[in-house]
Amino acid sequence: MIASIQKSFSITSQDPDVAQLILWLNEHIHCRNTYDSYHVVIYRFYLWMKTNNLNLKVLSRTDILEYIDFLIAPDPDWCGERHHFSSSCWRPFYKPLTIPNAIRNYNIIRLAFKYLHNNSYLLKSPITCKLRLNYPTQSTNYKLLSKKQLLLINTHVENMPQETFLQKFRYETIRWVFALLYYTGCRRSEISNAVMSDIKYSRTGWWLNVVGKGDKPGRIPVTDALFRALLRYRKFLGLSDYPGQHDVRIALIVRSMCNYSKVSDEFIYRTVKFVCSGLAAELKESDPVNSAIFSKVTPHWLRHTSATHQVDAGIDLRVVQQNLRHSSISTTMRYQHTSNDHRFEETNRKFNTRN
Repeated sequence: MIASIQKSFSITSQDPDVAQLILWLNEHIHCRNTYDSYHVVIYRFYLWMKTNNLNLKVLSRTDILEYIDFLIAPDPDWCGERHHFSSSCWRPFYKPLTIPNAIRNYNIIRLAFKYLHNNSYLLKSPITCKLRLNYPTQSTNYKLLSKKQLLLINTHVENMPQETFLQKFRYETIRWVFALLYYTGCRRSEISNAVMSDIKYSRTGWWLNVVGKGDKPGRIPVTDALFRALLRYRKFLGLSDYPGQHDVRIALIVRSMCNYSKVSDEFIYRTVKFVCSGLAAELKESDPVNSAIFSKVTPHWLRHTSATHQVDAGIDLRVVQQNLRHSSISTTMRYQHTSNDHRFEETNRKFNTRN
Protein backbone atom coordinates (compact mmCIF):
# COMPACT_ATOMS: atom_id res chain seq x y z
CA MET A 1 0.00 0.00 0.00
CA ILE A 2 2.77 2.44 0.99
CA ALA A 3 4.78 1.63 -2.12
CA SER A 4 1.85 2.31 -4.45
CA ILE A 5 1.07 5.69 -2.86
CA GLN A 6 4.79 6.49 -2.74
CA LYS A 7 4.96 6.51 -6.53
CA SER A 8 2.02 8.92 -6.81
CA PHE A 9 3.78 11.77 -5.01
CA SER A 10 5.58 13.27 -7.98
CA ILE A 11 5.39 16.24 -10.30
CA THR A 12 3.65 14.07 -12.91
CA SER A 13 0.87 12.98 -10.55
CA GLN A 14 -2.74 13.55 -11.59
CA ASP A 15 -3.75 14.16 -7.96
CA PRO A 16 -4.44 17.92 -7.55
CA ASP A 17 -3.42 17.66 -3.88
CA VAL A 18 0.06 16.58 -4.94
CA ALA A 19 0.37 19.49 -7.36
CA GLN A 20 -0.56 21.98 -4.63
CA LEU A 21 1.75 20.45 -2.02
CA ILE A 22 4.66 20.43 -4.46
CA LEU A 23 3.86 24.05 -5.32
CA TRP A 24 4.17 24.90 -1.63
CA LEU A 25 7.39 22.90 -1.26
CA ASN A 26 8.93 24.70 -4.21
CA GLU A 27 8.51 27.99 -2.37
CA HIS A 28 11.41 26.74 -0.20
CA ILE A 29 13.57 25.24 -2.94
CA HIS A 30 16.32 27.83 -2.46
CA CYS A 31 16.70 26.88 1.22
CA ARG A 32 17.82 23.32 0.68
CA ASN A 33 17.84 22.21 4.31
CA THR A 34 14.38 23.66 4.88
CA TYR A 35 13.09 22.11 1.66
CA ASP A 36 14.40 18.65 2.56
CA SER A 37 12.99 18.86 6.07
CA TYR A 38 9.55 20.04 4.90
CA HIS A 39 9.48 17.42 2.14
CA VAL A 40 9.80 14.58 4.66
CA VAL A 41 7.06 16.01 6.87
CA ILE A 42 4.54 16.75 4.13
CA TYR A 43 5.22 13.54 2.22
CA ARG A 44 4.63 11.38 5.30
CA PHE A 45 1.41 13.30 5.96
CA TYR A 46 0.28 12.73 2.37
CA LEU A 47 0.87 8.97 2.70
CA TRP A 48 -1.23 8.83 5.85
CA MET A 49 -3.98 10.93 4.30
CA LYS A 50 -4.26 8.71 1.21
CA THR A 51 -4.07 5.52 3.26
CA ASN A 52 -7.13 6.76 5.15
CA ASN A 53 -8.96 7.75 1.93
CA LEU A 54 -8.82 11.44 2.76
CA ASN A 55 -7.89 14.51 0.75
CA LEU A 56 -6.91 18.06 1.61
CA LYS A 57 -10.38 19.49 1.05
CA VAL A 58 -12.22 17.18 3.43
CA LEU A 59 -9.73 17.08 6.30
CA SER A 60 -11.01 18.25 9.67
CA ARG A 61 -9.17 19.25 12.82
CA THR A 62 -10.14 15.88 14.30
CA ASP A 63 -8.33 14.17 11.41
CA ILE A 64 -5.23 16.30 12.08
CA LEU A 65 -5.24 15.39 15.78
CA GLU A 66 -5.58 11.72 14.86
CA TYR A 67 -2.56 12.11 12.63
CA ILE A 68 -0.52 13.62 15.48
CA ASP A 69 -1.46 10.61 17.62
CA PHE A 70 -0.30 8.43 14.73
CA LEU A 71 3.09 10.18 14.60
CA ILE A 72 3.68 9.42 18.27
CA ALA A 73 2.51 5.80 17.94
CA PRO A 74 2.65 4.78 14.25
CA ASP A 75 1.53 1.45 12.87
CA PRO A 76 4.48 -1.01 13.09
CA ASP A 77 4.14 -1.65 9.33
CA TRP A 78 5.13 1.98 8.78
CA CYS A 79 8.40 1.60 10.70
CA GLY A 80 11.68 0.05 9.59
CA GLU A 81 15.41 0.44 9.21
CA ARG A 82 16.77 3.35 7.18
CA HIS A 83 16.80 2.71 3.43
CA HIS A 84 17.10 4.86 0.35
CA PHE A 85 13.80 6.41 -0.68
CA SER A 86 13.74 4.37 -3.91
CA SER A 87 14.05 1.05 -2.02
CA SER A 88 11.02 -1.19 -1.58
CA CYS A 89 12.16 -1.56 2.06
CA TRP A 90 11.79 2.17 2.71
CA ARG A 91 9.32 3.07 5.46
CA PRO A 92 8.03 6.50 6.58
CA PHE A 93 9.31 6.05 10.14
CA TYR A 94 12.56 4.85 11.62
CA LYS A 95 10.93 5.06 15.04
CA PRO A 96 7.95 6.88 16.60
CA LEU A 97 8.27 10.64 16.88
CA THR A 98 8.79 12.36 20.20
CA ILE A 99 6.14 14.83 21.31
CA PRO A 100 8.28 17.90 20.42
CA ASN A 101 8.90 16.47 16.93
CA ALA A 102 5.20 15.71 16.49
CA ILE A 103 4.41 19.33 17.37
CA ARG A 104 7.05 20.47 14.87
CA ASN A 105 5.36 18.34 12.17
CA TYR A 106 2.01 19.89 13.08
CA ASN A 107 3.40 23.43 12.71
CA ILE A 108 4.91 22.66 9.31
CA ILE A 109 1.64 21.17 8.07
CA ARG A 110 -0.14 24.26 9.41
CA LEU A 111 2.13 26.44 7.24
CA ALA A 112 1.22 24.37 4.20
CA PHE A 113 -2.51 24.70 4.88
CA LYS A 114 -2.21 28.45 5.38
CA TYR A 115 -0.45 28.71 2.01
CA LEU A 116 -3.11 26.60 0.26
CA HIS A 117 -5.88 28.69 1.82
CA ASN A 118 -4.21 31.96 0.75
CA ASN A 119 -3.90 30.52 -2.77
CA SER A 120 -7.64 29.77 -2.76
CA TYR A 121 -7.15 26.01 -3.09
CA LEU A 122 -8.85 25.49 0.29
CA LEU A 123 -11.88 27.39 1.51
CA LYS A 124 -10.52 27.23 5.03
CA SER A 125 -7.68 25.58 6.93
CA PRO A 126 -8.45 22.78 9.41
CA ILE A 127 -5.50 24.07 11.47
CA THR A 128 -6.05 27.55 12.83
CA CYS A 129 -4.49 27.40 16.30
CA LYS A 130 -1.43 26.08 18.07
CA LEU A 131 -1.32 22.46 19.15
CA ARG A 132 -1.78 21.70 22.83
CA LEU A 133 -1.04 18.08 23.61
CA ASN A 134 -2.40 16.54 26.78
CA TYR A 135 0.45 14.11 27.16
CA PRO A 136 2.75 13.66 30.15
CA THR A 137 5.62 16.10 29.98
CA GLN A 138 8.78 14.42 28.77
CA SER A 139 11.88 14.95 30.86
CA THR A 140 14.72 16.84 29.22
CA ASN A 141 17.18 13.97 28.89
CA TYR A 142 19.77 15.01 26.37
CA LYS A 143 21.50 12.23 24.56
CA LEU A 144 25.15 12.88 25.19
CA LEU A 145 28.40 11.07 25.87
CA SER A 146 30.80 11.45 28.76
CA LYS A 147 34.52 11.97 28.21
CA LYS A 148 35.10 8.36 29.28
CA GLN A 149 32.64 7.18 26.64
CA LEU A 150 34.37 9.33 24.00
CA LEU A 151 37.63 7.67 25.00
CA LEU A 152 36.05 4.25 24.49
CA ILE A 153 35.02 5.31 20.99
CA ASN A 154 38.51 6.61 20.22
CA THR A 155 40.09 3.37 21.44
CA HIS A 156 37.69 1.33 19.33
CA VAL A 157 38.53 3.38 16.24
CA GLU A 158 42.28 3.10 16.88
CA ASN A 159 41.94 -0.69 16.94
CA MET A 160 40.36 -0.82 13.49
CA PRO A 161 42.33 -2.67 10.79
CA GLN A 162 44.63 -0.49 8.65
CA GLU A 163 46.44 -3.05 6.54
CA THR A 164 45.02 -2.23 3.11
CA PHE A 165 44.57 1.19 1.54
CA LEU A 166 40.77 0.94 1.78
CA GLN A 167 41.01 0.06 5.47
CA LYS A 168 43.35 2.99 6.04
CA PHE A 169 41.03 5.30 4.09
CA ARG A 170 38.05 4.23 6.20
CA TYR A 171 40.04 4.65 9.42
CA GLU A 172 41.24 8.17 8.58
CA THR A 173 37.75 9.19 7.43
CA ILE A 174 36.16 7.94 10.64
CA ARG A 175 38.72 9.78 12.78
CA TRP A 176 38.01 12.99 10.89
CA VAL A 177 34.21 12.62 11.02
CA PHE A 178 34.17 12.18 14.80
CA ALA A 179 36.62 15.06 15.30
CA LEU A 180 34.44 17.37 13.20
CA LEU A 181 31.20 16.40 14.91
CA TYR A 182 32.60 16.78 18.42
CA TYR A 183 34.83 19.85 18.13
CA THR A 184 32.42 21.87 15.98
CA GLY A 185 29.04 20.66 17.28
CA CYS A 186 27.84 20.77 13.66
CA ARG A 187 24.78 19.07 12.29
CA ARG A 188 25.67 16.33 9.82
CA SER A 189 24.16 18.25 6.89
CA GLU A 190 26.40 21.21 7.68
CA ILE A 191 29.66 19.29 7.40
CA SER A 192 28.55 17.04 4.53
CA ASN A 193 27.92 20.14 2.39
CA ALA A 194 31.14 21.94 3.36
CA VAL A 195 34.35 22.10 1.32
CA MET A 196 37.95 22.58 2.44
CA SER A 197 37.97 26.23 1.35
CA ASP A 198 35.24 26.86 3.95
CA ILE A 199 38.04 26.73 6.52
CA LYS A 200 39.53 30.21 6.51
CA TYR A 201 42.16 32.04 8.53
CA SER A 202 41.38 35.41 10.10
CA ARG A 203 43.22 37.64 12.54
CA THR A 204 42.24 35.44 15.50
CA GLY A 205 42.83 32.02 13.96
CA TRP A 206 41.13 29.40 11.79
CA TRP A 207 37.36 29.32 11.34
CA LEU A 208 34.93 26.91 9.69
CA ASN A 209 32.12 28.53 7.69
CA VAL A 210 28.96 26.45 7.44
CA VAL A 211 25.38 26.85 6.22
CA GLY A 212 22.88 25.85 8.89
CA LYS A 213 19.12 25.62 9.27
CA GLY A 214 17.19 27.91 6.96
CA ASP A 215 20.39 28.42 4.96
CA LYS A 216 21.72 30.68 7.71
CA PRO A 217 25.52 31.11 7.57
CA GLY A 218 27.56 30.32 10.65
CA ARG A 219 31.19 30.61 11.75
CA ILE A 220 32.77 28.13 14.15
CA PRO A 221 36.24 28.38 15.74
CA VAL A 222 38.63 25.62 14.70
CA THR A 223 40.28 24.56 17.96
CA ASP A 224 43.91 23.45 18.11
CA ALA A 225 42.80 19.83 18.52
CA LEU A 226 40.56 20.03 15.46
CA PHE A 227 43.27 21.78 13.44
CA ARG A 228 45.74 18.97 14.24
CA ALA A 229 43.11 16.48 13.04
CA LEU A 230 42.68 18.56 9.87
CA LEU A 231 46.43 18.56 9.14
CA ARG A 232 46.55 14.79 9.59
CA TYR A 233 43.56 14.24 7.30
CA ARG A 234 44.91 16.56 4.59
CA LYS A 235 48.29 14.85 4.72
CA PHE A 236 46.62 11.48 4.18
CA LEU A 237 44.70 12.90 1.21
CA GLY A 238 47.93 14.22 -0.29
CA LEU A 239 46.90 17.86 0.10
CA SER A 240 48.98 20.82 1.19
CA ASP A 241 49.06 21.61 4.91
CA TYR A 242 46.76 24.60 4.89
CA PRO A 243 43.36 24.96 3.20
CA GLY A 244 42.69 27.89 0.89
CA GLN A 245 40.64 29.07 -2.07
CA HIS A 246 42.40 26.46 -4.24
CA ASP A 247 40.43 23.83 -2.27
CA VAL A 248 37.01 25.05 -3.39
CA ARG A 249 36.32 21.74 -5.18
CA ILE A 250 37.65 19.52 -2.39
CA ALA A 251 35.03 18.25 0.07
CA LEU A 252 35.55 18.73 3.79
CA ILE A 253 34.89 14.99 4.11
CA VAL A 254 36.06 13.20 0.99
CA ARG A 255 34.03 10.39 -0.51
CA SER A 256 36.61 9.39 -3.10
CA MET A 257 40.24 10.40 -3.56
CA CYS A 258 39.71 10.21 -7.32
CA ASN A 259 37.79 13.48 -7.42
CA TYR A 260 37.57 14.59 -3.75
CA SER A 261 33.76 14.56 -3.97
CA LYS A 262 31.42 15.19 -1.04
CA VAL A 263 29.80 12.58 1.16
CA SER A 264 26.07 12.68 1.96
CA ASP A 265 24.67 13.41 5.40
CA GLU A 266 23.38 9.81 5.33
CA PHE A 267 27.01 8.68 4.98
CA ILE A 268 27.86 10.54 8.20
CA TYR A 269 24.89 8.95 9.96
CA ARG A 270 25.92 5.47 8.84
CA THR A 271 29.56 6.07 9.78
CA VAL A 272 28.66 6.98 13.36
CA LYS A 273 26.22 4.06 13.60
CA PHE A 274 28.83 1.66 12.18
CA VAL A 275 31.42 2.64 14.79
CA CYS A 276 29.10 2.82 17.79
CA SER A 277 27.18 -0.34 16.91
CA GLY A 278 30.49 -2.18 16.59
CA LEU A 279 31.57 -0.86 19.98
CA ALA A 280 28.21 -1.86 21.48
CA ALA A 281 28.69 -5.42 20.24
CA GLU A 282 32.25 -5.46 21.62
CA LEU A 283 31.06 -4.37 25.09
CA LYS A 284 27.90 -6.48 25.21
CA GLU A 285 29.26 -9.01 27.71
CA SER A 286 31.79 -6.93 29.63
CA ASP A 287 29.91 -3.63 29.92
CA PRO A 288 26.19 -4.06 29.10
CA VAL A 289 25.27 -0.56 30.31
CA ASN A 290 27.61 1.25 27.92
CA SER A 291 26.80 -1.29 25.24
CA ALA A 292 23.12 -0.29 25.40
CA ILE A 293 24.07 3.40 25.20
CA PHE A 294 26.41 3.04 22.23
CA SER A 295 23.80 1.04 20.31
CA LYS A 296 21.63 4.20 20.25
CA VAL A 297 24.24 6.84 19.41
CA THR A 298 23.63 9.03 16.33
CA PRO A 299 25.56 12.04 14.98
CA HIS A 300 23.27 14.42 16.86
CA TRP A 301 24.53 12.95 20.14
CA LEU A 302 27.91 14.49 19.27
CA ARG A 303 26.25 17.91 18.89
CA HIS A 304 24.63 17.60 22.34
CA THR A 305 27.92 16.33 23.75
CA SER A 306 29.89 19.20 22.25
CA ALA A 307 27.47 21.78 23.67
CA THR A 308 27.46 20.21 27.12
CA HIS A 309 31.24 19.85 27.31
CA GLN A 310 31.72 23.46 26.18
CA VAL A 311 29.40 24.67 28.96
CA ASP A 312 31.03 22.33 31.51
CA ALA A 313 34.43 23.73 30.49
CA GLY A 314 33.27 27.18 31.60
CA ILE A 315 32.87 28.74 28.15
CA ASP A 316 30.51 31.73 28.26
CA LEU A 317 26.96 30.72 27.32
CA ARG A 318 26.81 33.46 24.69
CA VAL A 319 29.91 32.02 23.04
CA VAL A 320 28.44 28.50 23.09
CA GLN A 321 25.24 29.92 21.61
CA GLN A 322 27.23 31.37 18.70
CA ASN A 323 29.27 28.18 18.27
CA LEU A 324 26.12 26.04 18.10
CA ARG A 325 24.24 28.71 16.12
CA HIS A 326 21.22 28.68 18.42
CA SER A 327 18.75 31.43 17.62
CA SER A 328 17.88 31.82 21.31
CA ILE A 329 20.09 31.79 24.41
CA SER A 330 17.35 29.78 26.16
CA THR A 331 18.16 26.84 23.87
CA THR A 332 21.80 26.98 24.93
CA MET A 333 20.89 27.28 28.60
CA ARG A 334 19.38 23.80 28.49
CA TYR A 335 22.95 22.51 28.40
CA GLN A 336 23.88 24.38 31.55
CA HIS A 337 24.12 21.35 33.75
CA THR A 338 26.84 19.09 35.02
CA SER A 339 27.03 15.70 33.33
CA ASN A 340 26.00 12.75 35.50
CA ASP A 341 29.44 11.16 35.25
CA HIS A 342 31.14 14.28 36.58
CA ARG A 343 28.45 14.69 39.26
CA PHE A 344 28.96 11.11 40.45
CA GLU A 345 32.76 11.43 40.52
CA GLU A 346 32.61 14.78 42.32
CA THR A 347 30.17 13.47 44.96
CA ASN A 348 32.04 10.20 45.42
CA ARG A 349 35.41 11.92 45.78
CA LYS A 350 34.36 14.64 48.21
CA PHE A 351 31.54 12.95 50.12
CA ASN A 352 32.85 9.42 50.48
CA THR A 353 33.14 9.29 54.29
CA ARG A 354 32.84 6.16 56.42
CA ASN A 355 30.75 5.80 59.55
